[in-house]
Amino acid sequence: MKTILLDTKKNQEISVSEDTQFVLAENRGSEDEFSLNLIFQKPGVASEILGVFHLPEGGKIHLTTSSNHLVPGTSCQTYIKAVLNEKSDFDYRGEILIAKEAQQTTAYLCDNVLAVGDDVKRNSRPTLRIEANDVKASHGSTTGRIDQSELYYLESRGIGKRESEEIIIEGFLAGLIRKIKDEDVRKLVLDKMGLKNEPL
Repeated sequence: MKTILLDTKKNQEISVSEDTQFVLAENRGSEDEFSLNLIFQKPGVASEILGVFHLPEGGKIHLTTSSNHLVPGTSCQTYIKAVLNEKSDFDYRGEILIAKEAQQTTAYLCDNVLAVGDDVKRNSRPTLRIEANDVKASHGSTTGRIDQSELYYLESRGIGKRESEEIIIEGFLAGLIRKIKDEDVRKLVLDKMGLKNEPL
């Protein structure tokens, strides 16, 4: 499976012709909306969308991902993780579209948000439009805050509060970043997130 790091400053529509990971990474936010539309017209093709976001104070992301399955036997797994600092805004719409002819499709949406600051806004809107009857399609979404017991444990080991929070944030993002198969892309994402530029 090849890996492509996409530019989040322009909308993308891609016809998926081979097994591919599509990686999104953003740490500044934007007033503009970004959309990624994957179109599956070749039977048996599999893809992943991996989105890693760390929004600064007041940062905004308006993101739409769509997997449009037109033929049998395709797969798309979408995983989004976002860290929200003070007054940041994360708006995510995930779409799964499965045509009547696209039997034996597998599609999944998962978005997880860690709210670090106060006054954050988070909106998750999964949309599944399924016309076929032999498919596996589902979605999941979570929003949470830093676990105070984890914070207490780290501080009891002599680590300051801010550094402890950074360790927890890194752990939250690490699981998804590990999924990036290409080492060079993985290092670029680590660097963009301000994390250690080494394998996790």
